[in-house]
Amino acid sequence: MPRMDPPEQPFSRRQGLRKTASEPPIWDEAPESLRIAILNAARGIGRLGPQGVRDVVCDVLLCRPDKNNWSDDPVWNEVLDHVEGCQWFQFFDLVEKLAPAVFRRTGDPSAFQTAVNGSLEDANVGWRLRDGLVVAMADDTARPPIDHALKVLEDHHLATAQTELHEAIKDISRRPEADCSGAVQHAMAALEAVARHVTGDAKRTLGEILKHHRDLVREPLKTGLEKLWGYTSDQARHGREGNAVEPAEARVVVGIAAALVPYLISKLPASSEE
Repeated sequence: MPRMDPPEQPFSRRQGLRKTASEPPIWDEAPESLRIAILNAARGIGRLGPQGVRDVVCDVLLCRPDKNNWSDDPVWNEVLDHVEGCQWFQFFDLVEKLAPAVFRRTGDPSAFQTAVNGSLEDANVGWRLRDGLVVAMADDTARPPIDHALKVLEDHHLATAQTELHEAIKDISRRPEADCSGAVQHAMAALEAVARHVTGDAKRTLGEILKHHRDLVREPLKTGLEKLWGYTSDQARHGREGNAVEPAEARVVVGIAAALVPYLISKLPASSEE
């Protein structure tokens, strides 16, 4: 009988079956089982092996490799000892360093990211690995339009808008408190950058562009976008004492801005998309 290698994903994940969490997600812990699972993913799926994982661990935790450990089993035990004793936030620093190391080794970090996020979900931990960064799970519901917007921006080489949208995601993912005002400002700045590119109006604000380019966005969407721009200016950019942007509001604005990115880019003349 031929030897069969274990699948990269277990049955439950291949079938999209998930355990329903009965408790709120964990934010400030990294359980031992989670640490081991992610290290095993880096060793196996990430093809780093014990030595490669130890290199990253020692780099992040600022410790010296034990020269007396050179074969796989002792090196792996050394890795486990180091990681078991680190703080939870240091462990997530480690996850962010393992992701590019896996990319350098495999050329494709997607399988590792899937394994990491599956382990985080199983452990009911509120963080997720996205594009090499550990971000808050609370934004996962908005990820499809955000991921699509980022891909469209990348395809059209709109680096400024792409950076602004990334910053919005980082701000809304901050813990223990999200930077809601920052997330709103960056999300609308991304939309403004796209509008400037589409219209060729490099100096006007988004609000001014909507007034001068009446055919850019159809009614009633145009009116809604103008009000959203006004909200951003009034609430997030200038701010009002005792009237801070709430996380739910920030997530709505980031989601809307991301959804509108492909819409605005679709207004580009066909010749400019070649």
